[in-house]
Amino acid sequence: MKNDITKYFNSSKPFTKNDLLDYYLQTEKSVNNNTLLYRIAKLKKENIIKSIGKGIYLITNKKIFQPEPDNLMKKMKKIFSSTYTDINYCTWKSNSLYSFMVHQPFISFYVFEVEKDILKETFNLFKDNGLNAFYQPNEEMIDDYLSQTKNAIIIKPLISKSPTYLSKSVNMASIEKILVDIYYDREIYPVFNLSEQKNIFENINENYILNFSKLFTYSGRRSGKNEYKEFIETNFENLVYKK
Repeated sequence: MKNDITKYFNSSKPFTKNDLLDYYLQTEKSVNNNTLLYRIAKLKKENIIKSIGKGIYLITNKKIFQPEPDNLMKKMKKIFSSTYTDINYCTWKSNSLYSFMVHQPFISFYVFEVEKDILKETFNLFKDNGLNAFYQPNEEMIDDYLSQTKNAIIIKPLISKSPTYLSKSVNMASIEKILVDIYYDREIYPVFNLSEQKNIFENINENYILNFSKLFTYSGRRSGKNEYKEFIETNFENLVYKK
């Protein structure tokens, strides 16, 4: 199956669900929607095809960018879950992006996002457990305090329906979410200026799979005009993510 599909579809061009249907109809009289969805799910599970958008696929050897949590992230999750069992959260760390940048930042920090109703409580919980937490810091606080603090943790509100993934029982922010957040929250993340954001996006897109539906849908939730989509399409004209 793998060889047949890879021969049929050009590995450098995306294809759609309907393209896959046409592929199967070459040798079968009919394929119903449930059967097609099952086969697509199987192809994705076997890493034969990868999703780069809603109903858009690509044959590629690229992997999904999903770093595993380190010990501090596991500790944050353990502390948080000991008090809040059914509350959404996610976390990520700044240095997961540093290898994609030209200029290496001197500071490193963690981000822990949680539903805004318990934002202050989460901050107090982390402080009570000896963690170096900062409650929604502004740019001045980052310059004066956070940059001088080892294992600093930025506590900020979690936007609903944020794209995440689970790794070793820790809910991690997906790369699509991180790329969008560092664009809209530049006052919180000054280390990721627009020039470096271009470098980060270009290097990640070149080496890993990005789901553009997740990327632009989440961006749209943050800005009705979808400014991030405009930023990306203006700076990268030859993106491969649609027919």
